[in-house]
Amino acid sequence: MQGRSGSYRYDALDRLAAQTPYGDGVIQRSYCADRLASESEGGRHRRFLRSELLLLAQLDGSAQGDRCVLLAPDRPNSVVTAVADGRPTSFAYAPYGYRQDSVPFPALPGFNGEHPDLFTGHYLLGNGYRAYNPLLMRFNSPDSRSPFGKGGLNAYAYCAGDPVNRTDPSGHDLESDIASGLYIFAGVMTAVIGLAGARPAVSALWKGVKVPAAPAATAGRAVAAHYRPANLAEKVSAVVPVAALAAGTTWLAGFVTRVADQESQATRILSWIAVGISWPTMLARGGLYVRSRSLQHAARSAASRAPRSSVAALDEPGTPVASLSRRGSVIRDVEDTPL
Repeated sequence: MQGRSGSYRYDALDRLAAQTPYGDGVIQRSYCADRLASESEGGRHRRFLRSELLLLAQLDGSAQGDRCVLLAPDRPNSVVTAVADGRPTSFAYAPYGYRQDSVPFPALPGFNGEHPDLFTGHYLLGNGYRAYNPLLMRFNSPDSRSPFGKGGLNAYAYCAGDPVNRTDPSGHDLESDIASGLYIFAGVMTAVIGLAGARPAVSALWKGVKVPAAPAATAGRAVAAHYRPANLAEKVSAVVPVAALAAGTTWLAGFVTRVADQESQATRILSWIAVGISWPTMLARGGLYVRSRSLQHAARSAASRAPRSSVAALDEPGTPVASLSRRGSVIRDVEDTPL
């Protein structure tokens, strides 16, 4: 390529819109859902068929005829086999994505489903944002989010030195299988904690709320536990942890589904279900918190006015101790109203 040059042009969204790999013949690029959909050069055009993120085929058309190339990608979406005219061709990649040039398929998607530049062989990640050189195993330009942002300390490093477990389709943010595992673990722990919190709430709905007996009534003898039906606020308080557990479990199921199958429609459905459960739950939780704070404020106001009359009543002969105990228990019940 000595003595030859190319040019690149970008659209208003900072995506690579056209390029001239060898100084002649402009290649126009079009996108769908922020993914490269087709390329055209003179009388030739090339289209890429996908199912969600998964590459399926490449359609090449020209005046001489059309050709369909079936693609077989692996889990990170790297094309490992291409079938054209009934003949399969296999490809192998180095850990950082280098593969030997393929004469029959010069514009075939490659490592992690990205498209190599015809002029340099580098991968223009983020739809042309940054050029990644798989031979040097690094970016050609620094990350604008380095060193204090998500780009990391090394502004030129690819996938933080772990291209096997991570990908970087945008040239900015890493997508990691390790992070996915941590998210799943966090979701499981959240579900376990939510189950522990929901158990007493469900028990209160099933059996009722336990009412403590007055101290004077229990002096010197055993008294059976007394339960009363839960009121509306207590029922809502019991439903909140159950709904939170359901939302967390649904979100976890959607995340696991996306990790197992990126093109699964169940992920989107489960995500919307989790959002639909979460919003009413958060609103109910906020309403219960406001109600609890107002009741506590009212209880403290009543307690601040009560001491003088209570002390005076203690000095009066014949004042029943049980009545004073009931006053204190009412204040405690108000302050201990469950959320």
